[in-house]
Amino acid sequence: MSIRQFLIKPTAFDPDTIVLLSSALETAWDSLKKSNSTLGTEAQSEETRSTLAKRIIERAQMGERDVHRLVEDALVHLAFGQTPPPGA
Repeated sequence: MSIRQFLIKPTAFDPDTIVLLSSALETAWDSLKKSNSTLGTEAQSEETRSTLAKRIIERAQMGERDVHRLVEDALVHLAFGQTPPPGA
């Protein structure tokens, strides 16, 4: 599942940023699978990856470009449905 399918307008981000967003999605997904969370199971994969991708895109639209922060924010959002506190 590519992050491109979640972009409303693929031209909203330059090619380098799309690569960065794709990397963030794959890193978040790999981290989730390694955690043995039920959200990382095959049965949940489509919904979980969709949630992660949408959150990563949302944060990128706000200007975030740090892969680590995008990943951490997406995982916290998935787990708690909220934005992590500043400095997290």
